[in-house]
Amino acid sequence: MFTLQHVVVVCTCTHSKRDHRCTKSTPRGVCLVCDCMAFTPETICECKHGKKAHSKGRCHEGDGCKQFRPISK
Repeated sequence: MFTLQHVVVVCTCTHSKRDHRCTKSTPRGVCLVCDCMAFTPETICECKHGKKAHSKGRCHEGDGCKQFRPISK
């Protein structure tokens, strides 16, 4: 049996995907909280967590990651 990992996708405006309008029909919908005009996913670290999880340097998700190391595309 396997467990599903809960993944929260965060925009560069620091709001979650659910805070953006119609992201299912319009993946780049406007933010409902701030004046962000399009959902743009934040950069992801090699530990698979985003920049927001590393706001204080170490990853607060408890995986032992000491600094943000962006995945190069």
